[in-house]
Amino acid sequence: MIWDLNYGHGYRKELWNMIQIYTLSPYLCRLYLTGMTIFHKVSVSGNLKYLQDTQMIGAFLGASMHIIYIILFLVYKINVLLWFNIFFSIPVFIIAFILSYKGRLKIPPVIGTIEVAVHQMLGVLLIGQETGFHILLFCLIPIGILFQKWKVSFFINSLIAFLLFLSVVWFDSGQFIMYVLPAAKLTLMRVINSLGLFTIVGLILFYYISLNKELYNQIQETNEKLNEINNELNGTIEVLNIQKDKIESQHTILSEQNKSITDSLNYASRIQSALLPQKEILEKTLPDHFILFLPKEIVSGDFFWVSQVDQKAVFCIADCTGHGVPGAFMSLLGIAFLDEIVNRRKVLTPNQILNDLKTEVIKALKQKGKREEQKDGMDIALCIYDKKSGQVEFAGAYTPLYLISDGDIKEFIADKMPISYFFDIPQSFHSKTFKVKEGDIVYIFSDGYADQFGGPNRTKYKSGPLKEYLQTIHNMPMSEQKILLEKNFDVWKGNQEQTDDVILMGVRF
Repeated sequence: MIWDLNYGHGYRKELWNMIQIYTLSPYLCRLYLTGMTIFHKVSVSGNLKYLQDTQMIGAFLGASMHIIYIILFLVYKINVLLWFNIFFSIPVFIIAFILSYKGRLKIPPVIGTIEVAVHQMLGVLLIGQETGFHILLFCLIPIGILFQKWKVSFFINSLIAFLLFLSVVWFDSGQFIMYVLPAAKLTLMRVINSLGLFTIVGLILFYYISLNKELYNQIQETNEKLNEINNELNGTIEVLNIQKDKIESQHTILSEQNKSITDSLNYASRIQSALLPQKEILEKTLPDHFILFLPKEIVSGDFFWVSQVDQKAVFCIADCTGHGVPGAFMSLLGIAFLDEIVNRRKVLTPNQILNDLKTEVIKALKQKGKREEQKDGMDIALCIYDKKSGQVEFAGAYTPLYLISDGDIKEFIADKMPISYFFDIPQSFHSKTFKVKEGDIVYIFSDGYADQFGGPNRTKYKSGPLKEYLQTIHNMPMSEQKILLEKNFDVWKGNQEQTDDVILMGVRF
């Protein structure tokens, strides 16, 4: 018998290949299934869908921000923070993203809170407060909303943020600084950190605005389908029953989508509320005050802002263009810019604060004065009270101030120009100064109260009756004044729709 060696060699090779395939196939299958498991997103339902998406966005923004830090620390040779970001911060946000992606929503905000707190404290202690790392401690506040039990976590995260911030401001004297950087580099870090805080919160808010628009378009499409269904209801009873079932199904979808829109706006409202001054700061800065805050919709275009620098209390109210979501987005800009101008730059003259705020708004909205561009901006009344001298400085943009002293009321007129582009000639705001004594009261407010339609003739309330009413109730405790003002507003409004956002602040010295 003659053997074909070539044939035998080919046969053995084929047999060997088959053995390899059958031997390795279980491992290949496991590898494939593992890959499918890792890259398969676990969908959640209801309110958790927004929580999952927001956690993923937050993790992505956190990782992106820390990549910038890695580059910055590498260039500046800040080795401790460089390795901390590489081996701790980036892995934390990657893990947070994966866990959120897989629907495990409890752990990501916890590890995110730890990373933000540790990273910012290290940055401040090793490089100094001039970097502005302690600003990003306030990212803990919106992170607190990302927990499933957000009411408890929001309070805890807010408390942690303020305690860490105050501990840095009060007790850190630079004794732990390891890296001394030039002023220009410190300024760059402070700008990056300030922009980082604004960008992270702004993008999350922008996500919910975009989501609302998408849901609104879906509702419009659903309404069009309902109209088509109604046109087909003239058929037979059988067709009528079929179309009736479709209508009920579509109504169910519409109700769910309306609920989704409301849930989304409520979530955005919590974010906006988190950025407003909290009760503890208000009571510490202005011990005897009230704030009547009545948004027209779930989110508001009016906002208030309070801060204290040394012995000077800075407080203001502002009325942004529009109301609802557009006005809320503009209010976010105003809060961020005021924090930068007053708390970071230490500008403590009202007219200069408004001038700088106007510059920042024009720059942010890229306003050039063209006829076709948006006219967005805000009206504002801002006061600085020197607790040591008893002197108040006021500046306003279309928003006046009332002073009641010894029962007499005096109005301080604001400049008749907004915080936005105003004609072609640069104009500066003006400050007005006056002394106050114990028992004197100032009121600042938006035009929402006076512009409310109501009464027997369905007319505007107007500023004259408001001034008289304030003079009538000014001797009462501030808490009672707030109750009376709200009751008076509701009685006047009656069954009319609220015209605009309302904010009215009273401060007794």
